[in-house]
Amino acid sequence: MELSVRSASAADIDALVRLNRVVQKRHSDLQPLDFKAETDDAEVSAFIAALLTTPKNYLCVADCDGRSSGYIWFEKQDRPETPFTLARKRIYVHHIVVDEAVRRRGVAPALLRCVEMEALASGVRQIALDVWAENKMARDFFTSKGFSPFNLRLRKSLI
Repeated sequence: MELSVRSASAADIDALVRLNRVVQKRHSDLQPLDFKAETDDAEVSAFIAALLTTPKNYLCVADCDGRSSGYIWFEKQDRPETPFTLARKRIYVHHIVVDEAVRRRGVAPALLRCVEMEALASGVRQIALDVWAENKMARDFFTSKGFSPFNLRLRKSLI
């Protein structure tokens, strides 16, 4: 298997829309009150096109045997000091998705390495992300890559 990771471009939008359906389905299955079960491809395409030109947002694509098989969307965050918190720089991972046909072949670790390399090159010492509590597969994967819990978010539905 030939695997490479590169920065996304406008030429990748159709593949990113296709891959986004995978993560969107997972999110809507886990959190149907928060995520749409169906999305409009044109809206997602426009959103991704805007991301490609939004400062501090990055999309990287994993090509597996010549086919776009995964992506990661991350953002460089630079938070100023407040009366309550210290200033901090971090990278926040919004999405990571791998086509089901190539899972467990190193695509997700390669995408994470892309983020880690960008963090190191930028002098950023922290990468953060959210994982749904019910998503054991994702929790196990990220834990195996050195991520550890640092914040617990709780909510109460009144519906």
